[in-house]
Amino acid sequence: MSRSSQPAPATPPPHAQRRWPRRVVVALVGFEALLALAGAAYEVRGLLVSRATEPGAAVALAASALLLAVALVLGARGLLAGRRGVRAPLLVWQVLQLAVGLPQFGGGTTWAGLLLSVPAALVLAGLFSRDVLPDPER
Repeated sequence: MSRSSQPAPATPPPHAQRRWPRRVVVALVGFEALLALAGAAYEVRGLLVSRATEPGAAVALAASALLLAVALVLGARGLLAGRRGVRAPLLVWQVLQLAVGLPQFGGGTTWAGLLLSVPAALVLAGLFSRDVLPDPER
């Protein structure tokens, strides 16, 4: 068989070659969802193990953190699928998370500031990147 009769190797479309930045942003949003889930578990543990002074507030915080984790997972799935509508809620959450994380550096809890601010800044930058933008046809 001659070389000219072999089919040329298929090259993936240009948008398929740039999927790894989107996957990195999706992984970071998933990490944020895990942080929210850890916050919900911490509140539930506080209700079960120790005597909470405000059990109603602890339940509300746990439920809010759980809802946030679900929303972040849905946003990550939508971003991975290339849906345009998930960018706005993810952008808003990143700004809010930065607003909470940045003051932690001056308050003596640098670890919390790093845990909140670094992923939020990376996701925020990634959401404006051309490689992470959803496909135009969706």
